Amino acid sequence: MASKRASNSAGIGNEAAWLNNVVMAAPTWTELVTAIATAATALAATVAGAVAVFTWRRDSRSRLPIVEASTAWGRLAGKDHVHLRVAVRNQHYERIELDSAHVNWPRRMAITSDRYCQHDNYQRVIDLPGNSTRSVELGYWISPLGDTVSSLVAGAGPRRADVFYFDLYLIPSPRWSGGRVRVEIKIAWNLLKVRHKRIVIKRRVSAIKRSQSEAINSSSG
Repeated sequence: MASKRASNSAGIGNEAAWLNNVVMAAPTWTELVTAIATAATALAATVAGAVAVFTWRRDSRSRLPIVEASTAWGRLAGKDHVHLRVAVRNQHYERIELDSAHVNWPRRMAITSDRYCQHDNYQRVIDLPGNSTRSVELGYWISPLGDTVSSLVAGAGPRRADVFYFDLYLIPSPRWSGGRVRVEIKIAWNLLKVRHKRIVIKRRVSAIKRSQSEAINSSSG
């Protein structure tokens, strides 16, 4: 009996020690407040980071280059084409590069730029290259926002250097006479690293009529 009582007493003592350890392990009010404050700080930092990323992306979108374009039918050396006159305005405080242009639609339409065309003595385009494909390298650089250069015209003030004009020539298949065109302009700039952005030009080209084609042909001849 004595040994049994001693065993029970030892068991009760062990349970009491375990309960005491549990009670001692419970966090104090100060520790709870510290943990809550730490969690709140981490949450606030996460929210602030998300807001900063959202603001940066919104600012990046607002500073995308502005691209404007007009279309017109033309004819050079007996070839009908769609003349795409493009203007790009830089919205960044650093220069950007017009990397390339690609025809998304129609699929059987080729593209070239004025730098690959044949010119006369007055730098007027007189013929299109015969090896054009759906993509063309551009390699044009546009000055940062607000830059100006001196005008070549006597007495004229400085002109904006952050706006660049260039010409693209769309060469359709023989059966195409009008409809939707989609041209993608690839633009690159260097912020922390080289970034590329694609801006799509969407236009509807009016169907060319036989009388209009003949008029273009006679005027080009």
